[in-house]
Amino acid sequence: MKMLTTFMFLISSTVFAGTVTLKGVSEISEGPDYVALSIKVQTKCYSTAIQSNQDIVKLSMGLQNIIKQHLSFEKGDEMFVRAGLTTRRRETTVTYDELTRRSHTKVLCEKGWTSSRTIDLKFGNMYLWNTLNPALLEHIDALEKNSTPDQKAFVKATIFEPRPRLNRDTEMMMKEQALGEALSDASNKFQIIKRLCKLENAKITALSENSRVILTRGGKRVDYSTTEVLIFDDLKVHLSWSVTWEFENSSGKCDNFIADLIQKIKSR
Repeated sequence: MKMLTTFMFLISSTVFAGTVTLKGVSEISEGPDYVALSIKVQTKCYSTAIQSNQDIVKLSMGLQNIIKQHLSFEKGDEMFVRAGLTTRRRETTVTYDELTRRSHTKVLCEKGWTSSRTIDLKFGNMYLWNTLNPALLEHIDALEKNSTPDQKAFVKATIFEPRPRLNRDTEMMMKEQALGEALSDASNKFQIIKRLCKLENAKITALSENSRVILTRGGKRVDYSTTEVLIFDDLKVHLSWSVTWEFENSSGKCDNFIADLIQKIKSR
């Protein structure tokens, strides 16, 4: 781990006094507590507002019924439904012409009615996505089977990326543990200098946070070794703190090779 080190020496008789600032870093990793997922369905280009609303409710309820078959609400899984706007608006799509190699904007409807519903999920089973996603896709395919942008009214569905998350208590615990390890890392480095140089009357005079990186979103990757399974990486908290010590040195050690000592500590 890298370290920022500065020395200042003052001469008073045969006693050398000074300060040293060392950087301690730490990184704590934990698996996600839960996965957050959002699914949005929309009706577009409907001729009436009432039909747009009726269909969006029907579409949303169909997805909710499938979700209920997979989630474990007794174990803390959650599902929320958010109603979106019902409004008139112009709908367009972009097509690409292979002959002219140009993109063209096509108007699907000038003032069609659109409605939407968003379903937000929270589940603790890290492997649930691998069974829930195919079930959702199968249902969405059935919804869109006879609905294409070439028709007057159609349905659009979006499954957003699954997002691994930490509970607040877990995140606070990780921050506290990371802080302790960062300070311990700086202290261990100082103990090496103190022992080699026989420093006396050492005490901490300043603490300051250099950086804080909390990777609470985490990564996800696909395991292709057997089947296409989504795997969620650990979430991380990375901290860096600087600690300054005052000390005295009456032994005379380290006076001539302090630069070499700094390089040795840096390489640890």
